[in-house]
Amino acid sequence: MRRAPLGSLMVLGMLAAPGCLGRAVKETAGLALGAKGLYTVTQDSQPLTAYGTYEVGVFKDEFSAKTPPELFSLLPGEIEKRVAQSRKITGAGGAKAAVIRGEVVYYESGALLGQAFGPMEEVVARVELVDKATGQVIAKAVCVGRSEASTTAGVRTKAEGLAKGIIDWIESRYPKGERDEN
Repeated sequence: MRRAPLGSLMVLGMLAAPGCLGRAVKETAGLALGAKGLYTVTQDSQPLTAYGTYEVGVFKDEFSAKTPPELFSLLPGEIEKRVAQSRKITGAGGAKAAVIRGEVVYYESGALLGQAFGPMEEVVARVELVDKATGQVIAKAVCVGRSEASTTAGVRTKAEGLAKGIIDWIESRYPKGERDEN
């Protein structure tokens, strides 16, 4: 009679093991890879080869003031760092300057329930590239910074991911060629 509950526990343990293993792999990958950056173009542009300088403009909170102020203090530095590291952008040699600005429209922190089933935190922003000299909007995208592991949770990681998404989008507007081989 006592074997039935023990057997049931063993079966439950075996069924749960793949989930635990998957979560362990995801957490380890999170440490190695960091945040994800994604983008979707909403207003396409010509290639940006004329632009060689990018400045970070203002990012506003359009999510009912629920976005932590820390995100807005971390984001400019993350964008500037990624611009400097980008061989496509820094090697383009264009004479024009563009301003990167935007508004955060969604911000999610990990909740207790999310931690139990695999965390996902994200920040979503509508981003514009603006010609600095004319003030004309030259391109628009929705960019996302996402953390999918508790090892990478937090505001800093979401700022890193959002910066990744923004720079990936800008890089996608440069022609493919020599600089693609990073």
